[in-house]
This record gives sequence, structure tokens and C-alpha cells, in this order.
Amino acid sequence: MDIFENNDNLEENQNPDQIPEESFEEIIPPTMQIAGFWRRILALLLDSLLINGVGFGLGYLFFDQFVAMGDWGRLIGLAIFLAYFGTLNSAYGKGQTLGKRATKICVVNKNGEHISIKTSMLRALILGLPGILNQTNISPVME
Repeated sequence: MDIFENNDNLEENQNPDQIPEESFEEIIPPTMQIAGFWRRILALLLDSLLINGVGFGLGYLFFDQFVAMGDWGRLIGLAIFLAYFGTLNSAYGKGQTLGKRATKICVVNKNGEHISIKTSMLRALILGLPGILNQTNISPVME
């Protein structure tokens, strides 16, 4: 049974089933378990409850100021979103938001290392921007 894509450690015409067992440790890279769909959804749900709770509290306290800002007030929401997800999903937060900590999952790159703050912020921006721009009144540039 050949399950390896890279057989560099095999001699020419050598069957992988004939390799001594201790050699497999050198061939097989360290494995990481990918979190399941429902654990990810639960982590996102917990994070969403927290972020929405913060947003609701700020909206309650500063309602008049946000209304006066109009659509620009959404940038405050984006800043909070980026600060939370961008920072905590990076190496600074050890790849875990509070929802991910509760579900025991974390964000790592393909080498098993925590991602940089730059990569994490970009990911958070891509995730959060559609929600922030939802129903934003964008007037056409040319009439």
C-alpha cells in the first residue's frame, strides 16, 4: 500500500511495504488534525456572540454618535472585528480566539506554526469586509 506522494527515501525499485518499520518515522511528516466543520461553526458562533455583544453594548451607549457618523460608523465595527480576529488568530493570540479556545482549535500554517499578524489581519479583513459593506450606501462616482 503506497500512501506517500514523496518517496525520496526509497531506493530505486524498492517496495514501501518492504522498508523496515523504523524508517517510516523519517518519511512521514508530523501530522496535524484538521478541526471538523461543526467545531469550527461552534467556535465562530461563540466568537460572533461575543463580538455582537460588544457591538450591541457600544451601540446602546453611543447610539447618537454612530447615527451621526452614518455609514462611516461601520468602520468602528470593522476596527473591533480586526482587532479581535486579526490579533487573536495570529501568533500574538497563539492562533486562538476565545471561541477557538473553548472548542480547543487553533489557526496554524501548513508547517504547524502560528500565522503572522499580517496574514491574520488580511484573513480577518477578507472575512469581515463583506459583513461591514452589507447595505452600505455607496453612491456612484459617475452619474
